[in-house]
Amino acid sequence: MHKLFGTLLAALCLLATGMAPTEAMAQGPVLNGEADKPGAISPQPDTAIPKPIGPLNMSTGTVFKPGKAVASFKAILMDKEDLYDGGDKKSGKYNGKFERTQGTYQASVRYGVADGFDMRVMVPYRDSFVRRRSGAGGRREKSYTETNMGLGDVVAMGRYALWSQRAGNPLSVAVGAGVKMPTGDCDKKNRAPFSNTREYMGPGFQLGTGSWDPKLELGATRMMGRNRLDFHTMYTWGREGEHGLRKGDQFKADLGWAYALNDLFDVEMELNLLNQNRNENGGKYVSNSGGRTVYLTPGVHLKLTDSFSASAGLPYVIHRDLNSDDSKQQYAVGEDYRMVLKLAWKLN
Repeated sequence: MHKLFGTLLAALCLLATGMAPTEAMAQGPVLNGEADKPGAISPQPDTAIPKPIGPLNMSTGTVFKPGKAVASFKAILMDKEDLYDGGDKKSGKYNGKFERTQGTYQASVRYGVADGFDMRVMVPYRDSFVRRRSGAGGRREKSYTETNMGLGDVVAMGRYALWSQRAGNPLSVAVGAGVKMPTGDCDKKNRAPFSNTREYMGPGFQLGTGSWDPKLELGATRMMGRNRLDFHTMYTWGREGEHGLRKGDQFKADLGWAYALNDLFDVEMELNLLNQNRNENGGKYVSNSGGRTVYLTPGVHLKLTDSFSASAGLPYVIHRDLNSDDSKQQYAVGEDYRMVLKLAWKLN
């Protein structure tokens, strides 16, 4: 993880060094190369170049101007059907969860509060499905299906601009802080025979954790004609909530590139790192939870109007190292596919 994070940080440094716009780039086209002659037309930047919009599966280093407001709706669809011991896929049948699907549908509003400061609120609705097995390989083998759907934990974030490319800095850099609030229900109980071990289902399947979890973020963005580069990292401290539930601390680091093909279409590619510590249930660690996953996310943006866009991406797992307990044959369920869809509206 440290090597990968180092690579991401090196990419951030490249944004600020060796890429500063030259004087010619800043001036734009000059008529017949005669800008210094009396009466020559003053050089103007080329405002006709199409610009790519922000990345789909990560955040950025930009801060909204005062009064700017954007609403968005994002759907994250995920399917897990294989068990893993670290990065090794397991064959055979084992007790516990062996299949899971989840849809997270998130409505968000972001608003420029003041010069160099904006806020955003994210409201998720979760729809989860899991299959678990008991008596694996025996005459009394049985599988069980559980579902859980409803409002999740709402997140509120504030972001402050350290640098702004609009103000003449080589790139935009912002820091932010926020909190995940305990708005989702966390009272989903286990059924027998799983209730013999833990009364409540784990925090990964609950709609919420019953805790206030603080967050810190750092982001950077550089626009270069039709191109844009984005870097973002966030750390979330999981706090203990109701029933001894605790979502493990989470570290995310992302690097993205986008290119405007024209005024209508952008293409993008992201590298997304997710490192999740083990969860706790009833005050005890859940051995087959958490781990490290790296995704490569190709995506496309459709800019239908100046105020409305639609985006889609397919995060693909290129590396995983999931936590497990081989001595107890408790293995983690790994992702088979994930899809991200987003609609965004500029409100003013």
